[in-house]
Amino acid sequence: MPIDKALLKQLKHPDARERQRAIAQLANTRDADAIAPLEEISRIDDDAKVRQLAIKALDFLSQRVQKPGKEAPAVVTERDVERARGHMDTAMSLVVNNENAKATKELAKALQTNPNLKDDPYFLSLAGSVLGVGNEEALAMLRSGEKRGDFIKKSEKVKTEKRKSEHLSKAREITTPALAFDLSIYGVVLAVLTFLTPLILSQLMGRMVANAASMEDLDASTRAMLAEMGDPTLTFQQLGIGILLVVAIVSAIASVIALAIQGGLIHLVATRLLKGKGTFTYMMCQITPFYTMVTVVFFIWTLIAMTLASTGAVLIGGVCMLPMILASLFVFFKAAGKIGEAYDFGVGSGCLSILIASIILAVVSNLLTWLIARSAIEAMLQTMSFTG
Repeated sequence: MPIDKALLKQLKHPDARERQRAIAQLANTRDADAIAPLEEISRIDDDAKVRQLAIKALDFLSQRVQKPGKEAPAVVTERDVERARGHMDTAMSLVVNNENAKATKELAKALQTNPNLKDDPYFLSLAGSVLGVGNEEALAMLRSGEKRGDFIKKSEKVKTEKRKSEHLSKAREITTPALAFDLSIYGVVLAVLTFLTPLILSQLMGRMVANAASMEDLDASTRAMLAEMGDPTLTFQQLGIGILLVVAIVSAIASVIALAIQGGLIHLVATRLLKGKGTFTYMMCQITPFYTMVTVVFFIWTLIAMTLASTGAVLIGGVCMLPMILASLFVFFKAAGKIGEAYDFGVGSGCLSILIASIILAVVSNLLTWLIARSAIEAMLQTMSFTG
């Protein structure tokens, strides 16, 4: 019997919920005439939920009605029917995740496993939705390896370009003030730790000297040497808090500048040499907080090991320091991973970026050191010649 025209009109209603109600009512008619409008709505509707509901409605109808005028179905085992159904379910899951290229491969496998799917409204609608074409053209594309391959390449290219575009858009959201804040935190942490390090070390050294001096089996010469060393804390007390503070601030500023220079080299290598897509500020905002955290962890780790050593547990303290080698490797690869994420080219390219940038930085530093030393020596020789 003819489908109610009101339902067909409701399929074009501006409210998606009304269109979903119409789809449900068409499915409940269990009429073969409902297949064509449902196939159309599963391809052209703007709402993804509406399209998915239409596909499910076609699946429901395909199990209850049969299109007239079709050739005799191929002989397919129950096992192959189930395998084909599994490929279709996988394809549906991939479509939900916008993996159309992979979904196309699954649909092709389903059709090869069960040729009778060429008459299945659910399968045809799903294939048309994935490939963006009509039913007959979708079947032709799934059967033709060349056409299917072209579509898969095009889909993967579109997906890659979309991912790169979204990545760049995300990277450009990170502004210079955000980077300045991260570098400031990094600098403050370094300044505090640099200021605390000599004070803590002097206390630990004083404890170690006191423990050594209290040992009964020391010879006279060793006791005399320890007595001459005196209290290590006095040395830092004589320097004064002001000098330590200045040294800490200057050291922190130099470290922040060094990190920025290294980051600039990494950015140049990543974008110009390795063709990565990203921004300097985004990459620096990825690695700077990480380096800040690592610096604090390594400081605390070293402090625990030295405290153990100062209390006489030298062996335990030494053992605690050994894992820092592995931890350093972890830090390197973790930083490489963050750089790879920042430029959308993986951990391997992130490692190359760090290594190449480090080599360039080392060469430039050594060259500058050599030029400065050469200039200083030449100036000294000229002064000596003039004096002579």
